[in-house]
Amino acid sequence: MSRHEDQDTVIVGPENPRITAREAIELLRNRLARESGAGRPLVVYDLDATLFDNRHRVLQILRDTLDLSEAKRLPEAVRVAVASVTVEGMRYLLSETLRDYGVDDPETVAWFQERWKERFFTNEYVLFDHPTPGAVEFVQRLHAEGAHSVYLTGRDTPGMRSGTLESLEKHGFPLPDGRVCHLVTKPTFEQPDPEFKQDAIKIIHGLGTVIGVFDNEPKPMNVIVRAFPDAEHFFLDTMHSPDVEPIEPGIWVMRDFID
Repeated sequence: MSRHEDQDTVIVGPENPRITAREAIELLRNRLARESGAGRPLVVYDLDATLFDNRHRVLQILRDTLDLSEAKRLPEAVRVAVASVTVEGMRYLLSETLRDYGVDDPETVAWFQERWKERFFTNEYVLFDHPTPGAVEFVQRLHAEGAHSVYLTGRDTPGMRSGTLESLEKHGFPLPDGRVCHLVTKPTFEQPDPEFKQDAIKIIHGLGTVIGVFDNEPKPMNVIVRAFPDAEHFFLDTMHSPDVEPIEPGIWVMRDFID
């Protein structure tokens, strides 16, 4: 079973079998064969912590923050600690990461969080994301075999869409063309995520038949399961918010996209 680091909530239970990328490909190939006459079979992918590892974005933000003139006023011990942060040592919440590295003064943590907030949701910094291992090849493979790709993300259109498109191209993912590949982003940064998710579900329903969904967040995953109950659903057991619940029975569990 899989639990959140700081909570007793069991996210992945015995009714959520683990699956390899190779097995997932075969499962979706079978679905493609069965849906060949229906037209427009869709595979829906979340981006952050699913197709992309955004810890590298956070690491770059921390490095650039340390270069700010205001950072020179921080205690030497804090600057040394933050400079030693690694991708592997990073947690979902920046405050937890800083605490793990010995930075727990509330004012200092709040200062770093403000610098993070200024940069994280931007076209500039999204370019520092790295693809999840195997993700590019996985998406390319299914796309080449006839699956229409849908990137579904809470990234907002004004602040992150152009950077997201540049990042997809930079790493070799299939590019949105409005026909066989789509990017669904949040119209505004302020729109509540639940409202956006419901709007996005309506959009996806109009694009074709969903045969597969990949996501790393338990709550949104469960919403998508209820919206597309006939699809194959894959939970990426990578990193997720502290606001969790058990994933629905029958959801497959993957660590990454490597065979």
